[in-house]
Amino acid sequence: MEQRVVTCTEYVAEQRQRVVTCYQRIPVMQQVARQYTVMVPEMRTKMVSCTVYKPVYSTRTCQYQVQIPVYSVVDQPYTCSVPVYSYEDRTYTVMVPHYETRTGIRKVCRVVPVQTVQTVVCDEGHWETRVQEVRCCRRGCAGSCCCGSRMLCRKVWVPRIVTKEVPVTSWQTVVEDQPYEYTAVVCRPEVRTCKVRVCHYTTETRVRKVQVCRYRTELRTKTYQVCEMVPEVQTRPVTYTVSVPQVQTRICQETSYRIEQVQRVVTYTVCVPRQVQKVVREPVCRMVQKTVLVPASCCCN
Repeated sequence: MEQRVVTCTEYVAEQRQRVVTCYQRIPVMQQVARQYTVMVPEMRTKMVSCTVYKPVYSTRTCQYQVQIPVYSVVDQPYTCSVPVYSYEDRTYTVMVPHYETRTGIRKVCRVVPVQTVQTVVCDEGHWETRVQEVRCCRRGCAGSCCCGSRMLCRKVWVPRIVTKEVPVTSWQTVVEDQPYEYTAVVCRPEVRTCKVRVCHYTTETRVRKVQVCRYRTELRTKTYQVCEMVPEVQTRPVTYTVSVPQVQTRICQETSYRIEQVQRVVTYTVCVPRQVQKVVREPVCRMVQKTVLVPASCCCN
């Protein structure tokens, strides 16, 4: 890297002014008479020819075939099954009840008296008559002074607690086995015979009267009415509407513009170039001598 002096160009922004001519549109209001066309509807009548279809009725005759039923009675054989009843012996089993006396054991509850001794505490006291002196206060004595006393007799219970053993009879339930006899119903199978009505069917040919319907063809004639539409030209008046142009005048307010020149001063920016010298570092390439060892080749022949 080496330092070198280099001349370069730099741009500096500079404010300048200039006079610019501008054109300005100024509106001018004025009233102008204008003509315009208006389409006015007008009713008119004209005669128009048209084709009308009128119905015309006529009577026609045609023939047609009719199938007429003819009924007759004929004999028709048919096969039917006829029931034949007979009686047969049939064996069946019936359960016949029989009564038997059997012996069993059942549980019986019985109430038995039991003697026990129970210790009881009782009061074997007695009444005694005792005399007791009681003071009495008379009315009219000032304060709580007692004026006299008297003797009262009352009965007093004198307790005497005694423990005794008293025999007590209690009832207890005892369960015992008791044999007994009972009657049981036993069903035994028994074979019996009865008469049963049996139905057998036999095939039998019989004859019955059957009504048969056959058809015969008969030619008949009928009259019917036919309607035909016949065209007819007719003329009728038709009213229609026509739009007729009509010129009218109206006053309108219009705006026109006139052009005026105006001088204005405009400020703008310009980049001015300048030559400046600067010291810069630049890479420089130089050739340097260098010794390199290279292997030599040997030639024998």
